[in-house]
Amino acid sequence: MRIEFLSFADCPQAPILRQRLDEALRALGVTATPDTLDLEQLCQAGDRRSGFGSPTILVDGNDLFGMESPLVAERPACRLYHPTVPSIETLIERLRERITESR
Repeated sequence: MRIEFLSFADCPQAPILRQRLDEALRALGVTATPDTLDLEQLCQAGDRRSGFGSPTILVDGNDLFGMESPLVAERPACRLYHPTVPSIETLIERLRERITESR
C-alpha cells in the first residue's frame, strides 16, 4: 500500500491531518511511512496530483475520501473538509477499508 500526503508550506490544516494520519496508521499497525509531496513542486512539474487541494491523502494513487482525480493545477490550493479535518477515527475507518480492498 502506497500512501502519499499532499500539502504545501503554510497550509494551516496540513499539520493536523498529518498528525491524525500518523496516529491512525499506528493504531492499524501499518508500518508504511507516507510520502510527503509538496503541491507547489507538483504544480511546477505539471503533475496531475497538483489539482488536489492541501491537505490530501492518496492511497495507491486514489483519494482517501473519493475525490476524483482533478486536472493539473497552476498553483496549489487549500482543501476544505466539511465540517472539519477528518478525525483519527474517520481515518482509521477509511484506511481499514482500503487495506481490506487491497487484500
